[in-house]
Amino acid sequence: FFLRSPTIESRRVWQSEWISAHDNFLGARILYSPDNFRRIDAWPMETGFLDSLPDYPGSGIVSDGTLEITASSLQEQHQITDASEVALGFHVLEYYAFERDIDDFGSDAPNYQKRRQLVQLAAELLLADIHSFSQAQEAEPEASQHSYPLLLLKIQRRLQLMFSELGLLGEHIPHNKESIQNVTIQLDAIAELLDEPVGLNHFLIELSPENTLTFNATLLEAQTL
Repeated sequence: FFLRSPTIESRRVWQSEWISAHDNFLGARILYSPDNFRRIDAWPMETGFLDSLPDYPGSGIVSDGTLEITASSLQEQHQITDASEVALGFHVLEYYAFERDIDDFGSDAPNYQKRRQLVQLAAELLLADIHSFSQAQEAEPEASQHSYPLLLLKIQRRLQLMFSELGLLGEHIPHNKESIQNVTIQLDAIAELLDEPVGLNHFLIELSPENTLTFNATLLEAQTL
């Protein structure tokens, strides 16, 4: 919708939809290895790898006259020599939705057609990747999905990864304190697993009532902070 009519109003709709989609993804991903969604949520990213910057008007794959913007070329360029060279995933769309000047999508802007094409293809590839991610989780054996010990192990791994995310505060585009919000959403999702209907707290209490109380209190404090 935004690409057909790049206005302030349509951009606000895009921004709202991006936040909603990304928040939902963060809540869904907490039980899965980052290898399953590395391309979907790749960050931090060098925006100059994607597009021109004020001090470097010729930078980025959008400005590269020898590179055609296609699904294949974006997949090939993604993290081609460094993890920060991101050409796919949520944060490509985040950059264009929140940080890039809206005038860069107008017909008077240099490379506007390639820029629009990149955004369109990035959105289509992201949708395909999320669909594949969803299918992979649905295919996981039902027994493993409801195994309390396995759930605990997955939560432990996710908490360890969240420490790394906290170390990257400030790397995100600062439209809504994104890094902090990412961690908050994941903490909230873990808290939901402790209560009904999953009821992981019942299992934890059987293991150690005292440690369960400590864990719940610590989790609540982390959510509040």
